[in-house]
Amino acid sequence: MQRALIMVLILLIALVPTAVSLAEHDTSGGTAPLQTGPYLTVNETSNVRGGPGLGFYVIGVLYSGNIVPVLGVSADSGWWYVNTEFGEGWVSNLTTTPTGTAGVTVIDPGPTATVTAGLLNVRDGAGTNALVLGRLARGQQVLVIAQNSTGTWLQVRWGYGIGWV
Repeated sequence: MQRALIMVLILLIALVPTAVSLAEHDTSGGTAPLQTGPYLTVNETSNVRGGPGLGFYVIGVLYSGNIVPVLGVSADSGWWYVNTEFGEGWVSNLTTTPTGTAGVTVIDPGPTATVTAGLLNVRDGAGTNALVLGRLARGQQVLVIAQNSTGTWLQVRWGYGIGWV
């Protein structure tokens, strides 16, 4: 009886590395995504942006072969709103191949603003005495969240969070 148990143990120990080896070396050649809803396949390195446009801050990078779920599309169909490991963001339709995206919801990111000054301070409050959090360069775009009561300051979402310009 004891000899039979030892033989079974030896057999199991001998088979485990083979099973692991087969699992690690899938030769089917399949690259089918695990996505069940609409998704994008990234064709070339692509920036994930905070809004639907090249002027928006970059929140992450996707690489060729990455597959990400689609949450929506911009009104002009030029940008896909996706869920990534960096959070939700926008990816250009020029660098991706969509699958199952017919009827995807059009997403309006809300009002946007484009910086026209050479450099624009982003502050932690609506006023020139508020702490400067960072700067935006000419051409950068931000999502507008609110404005102060006099309309002279905008609260915006930019690359490092929320601030006032």
